[in-house]
Amino acid sequence: MLSGYPETGRAMVANDPKLALTLRLDLIDVAEHSIDIQYFIWQNDLSGILVIDRLIEAADRGVRIRALVDDIQL
Repeated sequence: MLSGYPETGRAMVANDPKLALTLRLDLIDVAEHSIDIQYFIWQNDLSGILVIDRLIEAADRGVRIRALVDDIQL
């Protein structure tokens, strides 16, 4: 999904929820140094579980994770 993603970075609007989740998971998977992530509401649903699992995997491989969350609904 992220092949050809420019090294300089860019902004992208993903209007499709499935595409947005896929892009987030791909970005987490390729992170090498750090991830700064912000959520308004983090729910204990499929997407929330997938993201947290991938963040834990990233942290286990040495990626620094910082999360700003307004509300966690577990």
